[in-house]
Amino acid sequence: MKVAIPLLRESLTDPIEPRLGRAPVFALVDLDTDEAQWLHSEHGASAHGAGTQTAQQLALNGAEIILCRQIGPNALEGLSAAGIGVYQAPTGSAAEAIALFRKGLLTEVRSPSGEIEAKRMNDGDSLQHETMPPMGGSLEGN
Repeated sequence: MKVAIPLLRESLTDPIEPRLGRAPVFALVDLDTDEAQWLHSEHGASAHGAGTQTAQQLALNGAEIILCRQIGPNALEGLSAAGIGVYQAPTGSAAEAIALFRKGLLTEVRSPSGEIEAKRMNDGDSLQHETMPPMGGSLEGN
């Protein structure tokens, strides 16, 4: 199984890049052999569509699972359509996230994170903006 993790540089001991679509490099780790390959993103500097384009690039390079801290709706939709699972990684290194994934301690992502949701208030005329909670919640109890 090949796992992809967004990073700032080629190091599994570095912290995970929080913005999936803007990450300059991804570690592609084969969990069967523990071999890591480095995939440099072609889309991090894109003005629009970085998440969708990154999802396509990861799918074309054989990623089966993504471990990330945050993900937008377009990237999540693209990865889901490609049959790629997305799991929320905590703050920490790529190596730590892989270890937690192997132990079954990461939560699968079903909705995007960090997005602003507009919601009608009772009077129906004005909008109230709420920040959605982080995806997946706590690792405790999983």
